[in-house]
Amino acid sequence: MHVSGDSRKVAERNCLVQNDTVWAKKKTHVTKQKKLTNPLEGLAGYNLRRASNVIILPLEESLRTIDVSIVGVTVLILIEANPGVTQSQLCREVSIKSSNMAPLIMDYFDRGLIERERHDGRSYGLFVTSKGRRLLKKAWKFISESEAQQSVRLSKEEWGRLVSLLGALWR
Repeated sequence: MHVSGDSRKVAERNCLVQNDTVWAKKKTHVTKQKKLTNPLEGLAGYNLRRASNVIILPLEESLRTIDVSIVGVTVLILIEANPGVTQSQLCREVSIKSSNMAPLIMDYFDRGLIERERHDGRSYGLFVTSKGRRLLKKAWKFISESEAQQSVRLSKEEWGRLVSLLGALWR
């Protein structure tokens, strides 16, 4: 079945939406159904989660091809941007418990993506290796592509405003 015009595919199973009408595809025919009323659509948290899924899920899938997670690439980006950063500083910045950060750092160390240098008597400064920078180059490509794909839904000004408002919510 082909629907043109202002119709759009919906993530829900086997449905198309055209204006405010939901068309449910059956094996041999299409039935018209009333679009559901969703009282959650007026809530910021609901919309934030839905928008986050639209952006994050495809990016996670791309990053998986280079064996890194969203949190993992965030940590690697922060280490590169802040050479010598300590594990505890990273934990505070990305709101991760030390017990969850330690295995990630150890994995990156074992994979040769980062190296450690004694900072003082107790802590180590972290640095991205050349292998880590090569991985980050690929990750940044995925991140840039993801941002570009999602930002086309808004004007450049709206996208900038969205990023600013989202940052204001967590800073």
